Amino acid sequence: MNQTTTTRKNILLSLFLFISGSLLAQQERLIVKTYPVKEGTVTVYLPPLSSSVTISGTVMAEPSGNSEKERNKNTGILKNYRLIIGQITIAVSERSFHCQIPTTASALTLELKTERGETIKKEDFPCSKPVTQTNLFIPPPYIVAGDPAQIKGNFDGNSSNTNVNINGKKVEILAESPRGTYFKAPEEVKGKAQLECTENGKSQASIPNSLKLELTADKLNLQKGESTQIHVKVSGLEGLNEPVPLNITNLSVSTITLQSGNAQEIIIDPSKTGSTGIYETSRSVQSLKTGNFTISASIPQPGDSTGIGMN
Repeated sequence: MNQTTTTRKNILLSLFLFISGSLLAQQERLIVKTYPVKEGTVTVYLPPLSSSVTISGTVMAEPSGNSEKERNKNTGILKNYRLIIGQITIAVSERSFHCQIPTTASALTLELKTERGETIKKEDFPCSKPVTQTNLFIPPPYIVAGDPAQIKGNFDGNSSNTNVNINGKKVEILAESPRGTYFKAPEEVKGKAQLECTENGKSQASIPNSLKLELTADKLNLQKGESTQIHVKVSGLEGLNEPVPLNITNLSVSTITLQSGNAQEIIIDPSKTGSTGIYETSRSVQSLKTGNFTISASIPQPGDSTGIGMN
């Protein structure tokens, strides 16, 4: 049977499979907000917010369009969108930004505007009291290829003096606060990786595992009463001593049933994957009615999940 692998950007017939890391906008996690606009999408990355600190973030635009000409046109429009964060205003084309959150701030206001000044979205993000780490560098035991990852520690919040390299290659910093820095893990790295972080000229190194998460299905187009199998594969686990939580979620409960429940957490024991460092599991899907449905698979960042036993 042919299997089809999905990515974050692919839409496949009547079955949508999404693979993503844990990006919930909670106090200790990276804040990710994506705003749909006429010309595509604008995504903003923010660190956990606290009063009286410096933070750094990133804004990215993704043009829509059915042709290269249309996408280029939309790119030209999107780069002139304006992002107002607290007291600063930047063009989307600037990509990265830094700002100081006032001592008395209980929330940080974010506003996205078109070049003409029309407000697309305005919302407030709550700020907690300042919290700093005592250690300079607390590396993650694992990262997920293609997803944001965090290095905890005592940072100054200004990402312009922070560098993160994976296997000698510089990666993009998405956000930073005094609690840590966030970067995008490279897609192409799997297994043991050399991570080096430099903050204000001081460097530390570690060797985390870079995990690759894949989600496949035997059949994508289901009619009412039909069934299929989905398969989840996690590779790059070799030599990892940290348990890895894997979440599988049925996001279309009115359309399908998912074997073992609609919300599942599996705790992977890397020591049981042998020399291959590969964990695989499958679930059956039963269609309740014809139509599109969504299943997601995700690996939370280290420390985001406690789990219930080993598999």
